[in-house]
Amino acid sequence: MKTIVTIENNVSKFLVEESSYIIIEEDKTIIGHPYNDIVWDCDSSNVKVIENIIDPPEDWIGIKYCYDDSTEEKWVLNPDYVASMTDEEIAAIIKRDASEKEITIEESTPE
Repeated sequence: MKTIVTIENNVSKFLVEESSYIIIEEDKTIIGHPYNDIVWDCDSSNVKVIENIIDPPEDWIGIKYCYDDSTEEKWVLNPDYVASMTDEEIAAIIKRDASEKEITIEESTPE
């Protein structure tokens, strides 16, 4: 496996097969050949590729983990990561908001 990490803090943004084609240019990163993705906010000034990753976390998703191959632990949770809400959590918020609002229908009479 390969991971594309931010240079500043090693946040793992992408995890791809070792055989995947990655080219980091001055203004973008291209993943796949022919390209599958062009990532415009990842470029040679802010990301790098780390190859030969053999132990990604089972629950890996982009930006959830930082990867530092110079440490023993390698993968650590990104302290700035905020998980997306699940469909169930969103539904509960909508239900709560709806129950808190009183809907009033005012009948209008013609003048």
